[in-house]
Amino acid sequence: MSRRLVLLGLALAALTAARPAAAVTVERVVSPGGIEAWLVEDHSQKVISLGYAFHTGAANDPADKTGLTEFVASTLDEGAGDLDSQAFQGKLEDLSSSISFEPSQDFFEGKVHTVSPHRDEVFDLLRLSLTQPRFDEAAVARVRDQIAKAIAARAEEPNALAGKIWWRANFPDQPYGRPVMGLAKTVAGITADDLKAYVQSRFGRDRLKVAVVGDLTPNELKALLDRTFGSLPATSTEPVVAADASPAAGGSLLLVKKPVPQSIVLFGQPGLVIADKDYYTFLVVNNVLGGGTFSTRLEHAVREERGLAYSIGTGLANYDHAALLFGQAGTQNAKVGETIAIVRQEWARFAAQGPTDKELKDAKTYLEGAYALGLDSTLSIAERLLFFQTHGLPIDYFDRRKGLIEKVTLADARRVAKAVLDPAKLSFVVVGDPAGVTPDRVVDPAD
Repeated sequence: MSRRLVLLGLALAALTAARPAAAVTVERVVSPGGIEAWLVEDHSQKVISLGYAFHTGAANDPADKTGLTEFVASTLDEGAGDLDSQAFQGKLEDLSSSISFEPSQDFFEGKVHTVSPHRDEVFDLLRLSLTQPRFDEAAVARVRDQIAKAIAARAEEPNALAGKIWWRANFPDQPYGRPVMGLAKTVAGITADDLKAYVQSRFGRDRLKVAVVGDLTPNELKALLDRTFGSLPATSTEPVVAADASPAAGGSLLLVKKPVPQSIVLFGQPGLVIADKDYYTFLVVNNVLGGGTFSTRLEHAVREERGLAYSIGTGLANYDHAALLFGQAGTQNAKVGETIAIVRQEWARFAAQGPTDKELKDAKTYLEGAYALGLDSTLSIAERLLFFQTHGLPIDYFDRRKGLIEKVTLADARRVAKAVLDPAKLSFVVVGDPAGVTPDRVVDPAD
């Protein structure tokens, strides 16, 4: 399965070797065939990293084929063209390179990492996997079995189980409520013909975004784009389209009973879309509330001051049809009820008061510094570039981001905290055997 890659030794490790963080110059490159890519030219190492995405994902899978996108992503490297699974994987290993595929709710993404002397051979393998996948009977059966086992394992893993129940409760009539990996009953019904139809109908150039970083020139990239992606269909068939939605279980507390010594607490509420004028203010607000690595409000109140949780934090998540603020804590069963009460209390207090001036300055410094430190490899830069494209950010976002954060004022932060944060909209899922908790509903995960 391509997304569970095995290390290929020292040569492959070099593909994501650290590079000095520096100013990043991004160039828009358009091939003779009209395929666009964003390129960061870097000849300091003989390395190339490519990220690409088709704007289609698990949320576009039919309900009776839930898990189809995952199944395709798990079988594209199981042979292509004249190469069966063993030959395809063996060739990649011989070239000290990797090709991977990653499904999400809104996108089908892929990555390529190679050394420049093997560039053409590796990108030809990518072309074959996208245009001539084999979907041999034995490979499809093997992958189906692997997915079924993974689904069963996740049903017993508290973190995965909490996520599944939270999404299902909050998006009951929307595709986001269905797991990307699928359900045992739907995966069992997916056929090789379904996989072939997916590739033929949903991998169109009209839905393609490409980001490239490394040892090649714009002219070399133009030729590479047409050779790799040029034989894909010009347009794709419109898949199932999800509707915009907000979490439907605001204020609720759901419990999944599980005989474990520690409970997982997952909580969330609506957030702000990236296009919102207050998004960067909200990014700073979240960093103070629970998203930073320094002593956040939640970490101080829950972990440091009271010792209620081993860990606690929050983060933003943006999808095509939903924007969310998530949080998670892990704590002893005896402390779950108190932990949830303090989270709600601090949520309300922070909404009313917002950050202090020092907290605001610390958050801005952290967000600016951590982002720059993350630009330390061709892979990390390619991933960022692809994110910009898939989320509608401008090509000069590397240069603009710092200014967007710097201009956030204390008044802005307090206004946005008050407008967005709402403990009444917080929905909780607890997986464990907690004390001090009166759930609105005890959930059977098998339902």
